[in-house]
Amino acid sequence: MRRMEEGCSASARRSSRPCTAAERSARPAGSARGGPAKTRARSPAMGDLGRAIRELRRERRMSIEALAFAASVHPTYLSAIERGLRNPSWMVLCALADALQIPVADLARRVESAARVREGVELVLEEERARVAGVSVGLVQDGAA
Repeated sequence: MRRMEEGCSASARRSSRPCTAAERSARPAGSARGGPAKTRARSPAMGDLGRAIRELRRERRMSIEALAFAASVHPTYLSAIERGLRNPSWMVLCALADALQIPVADLARRVESAARVREGVELVLEEERARVAGVSVGLVQDGAA
């Protein structure tokens, strides 16, 4: 059976006709409930953890579904962890590490390494923004004088 889009009219859901462009554009932005889409990590640390898990999963050529099944978690929950939207419990972390065949300590090292890289990139970007802002301010002052 074909899955109907959530913003379709009731008649489109009852019939086999596809949603019209107007029906699709009338859907609230973000989610079916009308709230904003959660796409950004709630904290940098949660994002680092999620990226490490995703990287390990991809290295092992596992799908989200396969890893979720092996760790006894729901695939949407695992997806939210990988996107930094959910903060897994210790038990879930242990189950994920076990399913990925990696010690939890190695997973923690990967997360810490990712955090250091992220912090280094943020520092470089901050310094570059300050340098560009200084150059921009200097040009405006020189041009006004």
